[in-house]
Amino acid sequence: MIEIYHRICLAMEDKEIMCMIFCDISKAFDRLWHKGLLEKIKTYGIKGNLLGWIENYLSNRRQKVLLKNSESAFGTLKAGVPQGSVLGPLLFLMFINDIADEIQCLVRLFADDSSLMYSSNNALDIERRLNEDLQTLNDWSKQWLVDFNPQKTEYMVFNFRKDAQPIYLKFNGELIKKVDDHKHLGVTFSDNCKWSVHIDNICCSATKQIFVLRKLKYILNRNNLNKIYLAYILPLLEYACELWDGCCVRDSEKIERLQFEAARIITGLPQFASIESLLFETGWETLSSRRNRRKLCLFHKIHSNNVPEYLMDCISNYTDDNYYNTRNRSHYRVPRCRLDIFSKSFFPSSIRTWNLLPLDIRSIQSSPNFKNTIRRNDISFLVPKYYFIGNRMENILHTKLRHRCSPLKADLYRVNLVNDPSCECGCPLEDSIHFFLECPLYINFRNQLFKNIQHLADISIEHILFGTDEITVEQNTILFRNVHSYIRHTKRFFD
Repeated sequence: MIEIYHRICLAMEDKEIMCMIFCDISKAFDRLWHKGLLEKIKTYGIKGNLLGWIENYLSNRRQKVLLKNSESAFGTLKAGVPQGSVLGPLLFLMFINDIADEIQCLVRLFADDSSLMYSSNNALDIERRLNEDLQTLNDWSKQWLVDFNPQKTEYMVFNFRKDAQPIYLKFNGELIKKVDDHKHLGVTFSDNCKWSVHIDNICCSATKQIFVLRKLKYILNRNNLNKIYLAYILPLLEYACELWDGCCVRDSEKIERLQFEAARIITGLPQFASIESLLFETGWETLSSRRNRRKLCLFHKIHSNNVPEYLMDCISNYTDDNYYNTRNRSHYRVPRCRLDIFSKSFFPSSIRTWNLLPLDIRSIQSSPNFKNTIRRNDISFLVPKYYFIGNRMENILHTKLRHRCSPLKADLYRVNLVNDPSCECGCPLEDSIHFFLECPLYINFRNQLFKNIQHLADISIEHILFGTDEITVEQNTILFRNVHSYIRHTKRFFD
C-alpha cells in the first residue's frame, strides 16, 4: 500500500490525473476452478508426485452445515480452495497471477483484492487505456471462470486539476461506480489524498474496544488491562501507520486522545491528570513517536534490500552514486516536494529522518538490532513491576497520590475542584506529605506503617509513593503492600 500511495502522490506532484480501480471477485476462494488451477500449476514447473499431491488435496473435499443441534448431509466440493489454510491463498495467487500479462496499466494483486491504476495528463487517455484493460480483464475472467462483480467494483480519481474532464469506465457492459473514498486492504483511501476518513474509521473501531476496557476497569487488575490494550486496541491504532503517518495534526491528536483515554482507564488517573503522568505510569510512548520508529524500521529494511522489489524501485530515485564510499554513503537524496501530501508521505519524510540518524546506527546490518537500538534511544522509563500489585482500588488511589490527582483537598484545590485545601485536622494543606507523614488523625496507622517499612528503606514521601531502586523488586513490593494497607485502614478515601 505504501507503494500505491507513493505512486498516487508522485502523480499529484507531477500535476497528473491518477485513476485507480478496485475490482471485486465474487466468492473468490469458493469458486476457484480446480482443473484450471492444476493447468496453471504445471506452467510453474510443478509435476509428478507433488502435482498429484495437490490434486488429491483439492479433490473430494466435503463439508456440511451445523446449525444449533441440526446438521446437514455432507456435500462434495467441486471448486474452491480451503479457506483458513496455509496453501489456500498461495494456490489462489498462482491461479490469478497471470491476470496482468495482457494488461497495460499497473496491476496490484493481494489474494482476492485486485487493483488497477494508471496516471496521465489526459483524462481521455486514462479512460481509453483503462477501458481496454477492463475488457481484457473481462475476457480473462470468462476464460478462467472467475466471476468479477461490476456492481461492487469501484474506481477513484485522484486529481487536483480543476480543468480535468470526467472519466467513465465500463466493466462487462456496466458503468463502474465512482467513489470519493474506498477501503482497500484495511486502509481507507480518499480522493483528496488525505487521511481524515481513515482516521475516523480507526477511532470508531478503537472506541468500541475502549468501551469494553472501561467496563472491565474494576473487574481486572492493572496488569491484565494493560495486556488487553496492547493486544487488542493498540494494533487498531497502528495498523498500516507507516502509510498514514502524514495525516494532519488534528487527526493525529484524535488518535492520541484515544490512547490517553485507555491509559486513564488502566491507571485509574482522572481526566485532569497530565499527559506526562499517563506516559510515566504506563511506560508508553506517544503514538506519533512509535509511528516514527516504525517508519525508520521499515526504511532500514528497504535500505538493506530486505523488502519486495516494488519497494526497492520506489527508493531507487533517491539514491546518489556520489555518496558511495564516503562518510555520507548512507544518505539519501531528499526529493523536492511541491505538495504537502507528498512531503509528508512515507519516502520523503522517512528519508529526512533517516539522514539525521548517526552513521553508526544507519550502518547496523541486522533489522532486529537496528530496531532495538532506536527503541533504547526512545524509551526512557520502564514501569516497575510493583506498580501493578495490590487491590485494584488501593492501587488506583496509590497511583493518584503519586501524581497529585487524589481526592486529597490540596490535589482537588490545585485543579479548582474545591475552594479549601485544608485537612479536617486543621492543617491548612492536605497533601500527600501531610496524609502519610503528619496528619494526627491517622497516627496509629502511621506508626504501624513506619514499623513495617523502616527496615526496607528510608521513610520519605518519595519512597512511599514511587519506591526506590536502592532495594529489590520484592522489597519494593512489600513496601507498596504496606502503603496500600495504610490507605485502606485510614478510610480517608472510602465511605
